[in-house]
Amino acid sequence: MGSSSGAPEGLSSPVKRFCGYTTAHGLGRFSEQSNLIGRVIWVSFLLATYSGFAYHLSTLFERFLQAPVLTKMTVSTLQFEFPDVYICPTNAVTMSRIFKKLPQNEVTFGEFFLKKSVEEKIGIYSFDLSSGRYDLELNDMTKALLSVLHSMEEIIMSYFQFFDIADAAKCRRTPSGEEYSGNVSSAVVYGFTTMTVTSINTSAFTPSPYRGVKQCMRWNDAAQKLLSLGESGLANRLLALNFSDSESRCRSPPGLPLSEFFPIASRSVFRHAGCLPLALTNSSSFNFTCYRGGLSSLETCAECCGRRSFQYMAISRQDCFCGSSIGGYENSSSVCNASCLHDNSAICGSETAVTVLQIRDNGSRPLHVANFSDLDAISSGPYCFFADELSDKLNAAFCEIPYCQISRTYDCIVSSEDKLTQQQRLSRYTGRRNVTSTGRRCMPWSQLSTIEQVLKARRGSEVGFMDEVREMLIQTPDRLEGESDNYCRPVSVVVDSVNIHGPKDFQRFSAIDSEVPVCIPEDFWANIPSITIKFGYLFNMIFQTCNVPLCYTEVPSVTATIRDSVGEHLLARQFGSDLNAGLTECSFAGQKCTKDDFLNVAHPQLGMCHKFLKQRFTANMTSTQLAESQLSIKYFTDSTDSKGQTVSNIDKLTRVVRDSRGSDATQVAFKAVIVPDSSFPWASNGVNVATAQRMDVHLRFDKYSRLSTSSRPCLETTEPITYRLPSWKLFTSNEDSGVNSDAQEIMRSSNWTLKLSMLRNALLKLNGSSALTVSGSQFKVSDRENCVNTYVVEKFTNTCRCLPGMLPIQEERFKKLSYCFDMYSRGNISANTEKCYIEQLSKITQYHFEAMNECKSPCSKTDFSTRYITYPWPNLLSVQSLDFLKKLASDFGYRHDISLMRGASSIYYLYLKAQNLSDTPVINRSTEAIQSFESELAALQNRLAQLTVQAWQSRGHEVSEEEAYPAKNLVADIGGALGLWSGISILTICELLELFIYLGQALAARVQAQSRMQSKNADGQPEESARPESEMVALDTDAIQVQQRVASS
Repeated sequence: MGSSSGAPEGLSSPVKRFCGYTTAHGLGRFSEQSNLIGRVIWVSFLLATYSGFAYHLSTLFERFLQAPVLTKMTVSTLQFEFPDVYICPTNAVTMSRIFKKLPQNEVTFGEFFLKKSVEEKIGIYSFDLSSGRYDLELNDMTKALLSVLHSMEEIIMSYFQFFDIADAAKCRRTPSGEEYSGNVSSAVVYGFTTMTVTSINTSAFTPSPYRGVKQCMRWNDAAQKLLSLGESGLANRLLALNFSDSESRCRSPPGLPLSEFFPIASRSVFRHAGCLPLALTNSSSFNFTCYRGGLSSLETCAECCGRRSFQYMAISRQDCFCGSSIGGYENSSSVCNASCLHDNSAICGSETAVTVLQIRDNGSRPLHVANFSDLDAISSGPYCFFADELSDKLNAAFCEIPYCQISRTYDCIVSSEDKLTQQQRLSRYTGRRNVTSTGRRCMPWSQLSTIEQVLKARRGSEVGFMDEVREMLIQTPDRLEGESDNYCRPVSVVVDSVNIHGPKDFQRFSAIDSEVPVCIPEDFWANIPSITIKFGYLFNMIFQTCNVPLCYTEVPSVTATIRDSVGEHLLARQFGSDLNAGLTECSFAGQKCTKDDFLNVAHPQLGMCHKFLKQRFTANMTSTQLAESQLSIKYFTDSTDSKGQTVSNIDKLTRVVRDSRGSDATQVAFKAVIVPDSSFPWASNGVNVATAQRMDVHLRFDKYSRLSTSSRPCLETTEPITYRLPSWKLFTSNEDSGVNSDAQEIMRSSNWTLKLSMLRNALLKLNGSSALTVSGSQFKVSDRENCVNTYVVEKFTNTCRCLPGMLPIQEERFKKLSYCFDMYSRGNISANTEKCYIEQLSKITQYHFEAMNECKSPCSKTDFSTRYITYPWPNLLSVQSLDFLKKLASDFGYRHDISLMRGASSIYYLYLKAQNLSDTPVINRSTEAIQSFESELAALQNRLAQLTVQAWQSRGHEVSEEEAYPAKNLVADIGGALGLWSGISILTICELLELFIYLGQALAARVQAQSRMQSKNADGQPEESARPESEMVALDTDAIQVQQRVASS
C-alpha cells in the first residue's frame, strides 16, 4: 500500500490498482502508459469500443420496443361448432309478392274438375309478362306502394328543387304558374312555323314576324267584354277574382286556367277547304281583300285575314281574299290548276277559281286564342287578354313566363307511371347538366346564331352552306333574352333563311323541335362531312340528346322517407323473399328442414335475410357429429317470369323496399353470411352465391389468440352488444279483401302524409303484428367490426343528429334519436337533413378507414377458415330435364297442394311444357317449340342456386402469439454486447463496487484530517501560508492506515 519511498498513497492509487487488475479490457493498458502518445492511442481505442457498444445497445432497445411477436400454429382442442348461416337474397322484391295470384277457380276447375289436357294447363300456369294477359298485373298493395312513391317524389322534389328560389316574381315552378306574381303584362302570339317564298327580291321582301308581342288589357275590361258577348259564366268568374281596375299583368288564377276558355274560343288552323268559283270573292261573306297582286306567301295571306278575325281565306295566283263563310258554293277542285307565283310547288286557284283555306276553326265565337309556341313547355301558364288592333275582337294568349332553374343539388326529373306525364316533365327540364348522352360537353346556346362562323373557323372551306340565316328564334323553358348557358334543354329553334345558290328562295322552318333535353356538342364540327349543306340538315346532324336521371334514383330522401316512416322490415315482409316460393329443398344431416326452420330478419345492410335455426338439429349432437353434418339449401329467386323478364317498375320497387345501390341481382341469387355462433352477420362476411351455380362451403373452426403490446394493442375482454334487427317467422298474405280495400284507399288519397300512415297501418294489420319482433337482438360475440360500425354511426349521428338506416344501429341509440327520414318522429323532411345525409354517405368510407386505426381486435376469438367450391347447377339439358322439373314442381306442391303464387306457377308451367314436349314424337317437335323450351329452361336455371355448408376438418387450428424478444433476452444480449465490446462482466461490476468503497473511505479520512487541522487553528495556533511537503504527506496518514486495516481484515 505504500510507495517505494515509504510515503503514504493518494486518492489516485486505488484507481490505478483497479485499472491493473479489472477484467474490463483496455483499462490496464491505458494506466501502464508512461508517455502521452501511448495514452492518446489507448484513449482512442477505448472511445471506439465504447461507442460501438452504445450503438449496439441502441439497436437492442429498438428491437425490444418494437415488441415483435412469434406466431405458433397447433392443432386446436376446441370442439367443432356449427356456424350461424344467413341467406340474404339479392332481389329486394319477388314476383310472387308483387303480382296477383292465380285465379283459384281457374286452377281448381282446370286440374280436378274439367281435367284439361297438358297443353291447356300450360295456358293456366303461363307467366309471360310480354303476353298482355289481363290477369298478369301487379297486386293492389304493390300499386299502392308505387302510388306512395310517386306522391313522395313529387312533393319532396317540388320543395327541394326550388327551395333556394325566394322570388316568385321572376319565374314559375309549375306548368300552371299559379304561384307567379311578376310584372309581365304582355302576351306572345305566333305565326306559322313554316313558310316558303320562291324567287323573291331578297332586298325588298320582309317576312311577317314569327313571334309577336301583344299588350295585355285589364282583366275587368276583358270580363265586361265577355259579358257583352253573352258569356256571363266565365265573365263572372273573372270578376269574382277581385282584380283591381288597373290590373293587367299576366296571371294564372287558381281554378281558372286559359283552357277553361277554350270552349268559347276559336283557334287558328291552316287546312284546305276546297277550290271554289271566283265569284265567291264578290259575295257578301267574302268582302275583304288583303292583297290585289303582290302576294308573297300563303302564310302572309293567312296572317292578314286572321288579324281581322276572318275564318277563311281565298287565293289566286297573286291575290288574297278574306271571308267568314263559304256556304252555298260547290267545290270544283279540278279547276284549280295554277301554280302560285311565290311558290311553284303550291296551287293558287286559276283564272276562274280560287283556292280556299280555313284559318280559324270557328270565326263566330266571342274569343280567339292565338297560336302557341312549338315548345310545349311555354304553351301553358300565366295568360292575359288583348284586343285585335283591326277587328277589336277579344283575344287571349299565354305570356311565356320562364321556368325557374332547378337547384344544382337536385338536378333530376320526377318520375311517373304515366308516359305522357313523364314526357311533359322532361319537356320542362331546367337543370344544370351540360354533357350529352355520349359524354360530350355542350356548346352555349348563344353561339347557335353564329354557328356558321364557328364552323368556318374550325373547318374553313371544307364545309359550305346553301342558304343564309336571316333570323333565328331559340326557345327553351327558362331562356330569357340576352342570357347564355350551355345546359341541356328541350328546345325549339325556328329559322328564317334565304338561298344563296340559285333562286333566291325564302324559307321559314323549324330547325329543331325537341321535347326532351338536347344540346349541341362543343366539338360538333368534327363530325360534319366536307359538303355543302342546308342549315336544316346541319341542325339534324349536330343535336344530341342528354340523359337526365330520375329523382328517386338520385335523392335518398325520396325512398328513405318511405322506408324510415313505414318500416323497412314491414316492406320486406310484404314484398320481399317468401320462403313459401323460394325454398326449393333443405336438409341438415340427412333430416329435412322447412321454411319453419328459418327466422326472417330485416338486415340494414343486406335487406331481408333468412337465418337457419339450427338448434332443433344440433341440440343433441356431439362435436364429431356436427363436423360430419351438412346443411344443403336449394333456393329459387322468383325474380322473373318464365322467360326471364321482369316488370318495368322493378327498379322503383327495389329502391323503396331496400336501400340498395348497384347490386347485381341478375347474376347473384343470394349472399350467404356464415359466422360463428352468436356473432353479428356483417355484410363483409357475406359471399355471393351465383345463379345457376352450386357453392360448397367447407369450414375449419379455428381459435386465434393475440398478444397485446403497446404497438399492437388488443381487447382482453368484450361485452355482448344488442342491435335492432326486426324479425318474424310467419309470412303475411299479399292478397285478401282487407289488403285490397286498404290499398285502394291509399291510391285514392291525395294527401302524402296520410298515404304513408295508411300504408304503415295496412302492413301492420296483415296477419296481426304479433308475428313481428322489432326489439333488439343480442349478440354475445363482439368483434372489431362492431367497433368500426360504432365509430361510423357516432360520426354520422354527431353531425346529422339522426340515425342512418343503412347501418346496424345499437338498440340503446333509439332512446334518443330516430331514423333521419322518419316522418312520425322528425316531422317534415328538411333540406338540411337531406344535405347532411348525402354528405355523410360520401364520408362513410373515410370514417371506416379512420376506425380501422382506432379500433382494437379482441385478443382471443374463434372464427372459421373457409374453402369455396363452385360448379354449374342444375345444369339442365332440354327434354332430359323432365325428371328434375317433375321433382321441382312436386316440391312446390303440384297436384297435391298447388300454390297460386306466380313463382310456383312458372315452375308448373315449365314442367308441363317439358312433359308435353316429351310426349310429342321427336319427328313432330318443331324447332320453334324446342328453342322456346330451351330458352325458358335457361331462364329457370338463372333463378336457381344451391348452397352446402359442412366441416372441412373436425379439428381446427389454434393460432397463438408470444413475445419474440422478451426482457430476459434483452438482458442477455446486453451482457453479450458488454463482453464483446469491453470485456465487462458481473465480476467487473463487483470490482467497481469495491473501488467505490475504497474511494469513499479515503475521502472520509481526508475530510476528518482537514477537520482536525481547522480545530487546531481555532485554538490559537498560527496558520501558515505554506507547509512543507512532508507535512502535507502526513495529512493522509490516517486515511492510509484505515485502508490498510480494511485490507488486512
